[in-house]
Amino acid sequence: MPHLFRFLFVHVALGALVGWLFLAILLGFDTGGLWTLISHSSTPLLPLALLAAFFALTFGGAVTASGVLLSAEEGDEPPIGPKRRRRRRLMALPSLSPRPAPRPAVAVAGARRRPRIHDMDELHRG
Repeated sequence: MPHLFRFLFVHVALGALVGWLFLAILLGFDTGGLWTLISHSSTPLLPLALLAAFFALTFGGAVTASGVLLSAEEGDEPPIGPKRRRRRRLMALPSLSPRPAPRPAVAVAGARRRPRIHDMDELHRG
């Protein structure tokens, strides 16, 4: 059996066992009167089979998904195509960082500026 199928089968089986254990705990503690409702039914096997199947399906899928997501090893990277290579090259460029804006000139009340030469010429003309 290939490694991938064995990996998936083991995780689905473990998830189904966890789901059935959780169902047994729910029925054992009679949570919400579930066991009482099932045991007083005219066909108790049908709801038990449905609950067992869907708990196995739900927990089996969850354990398999977590097993797949946690199976990545250090250094595992997907193959790089031309688009990813270009994107990595663009990401490696230095990013633009904001520079502080120059402080604006502030007029201080009562401050006088020195008259310039061309100002003096205008004063004498006018």
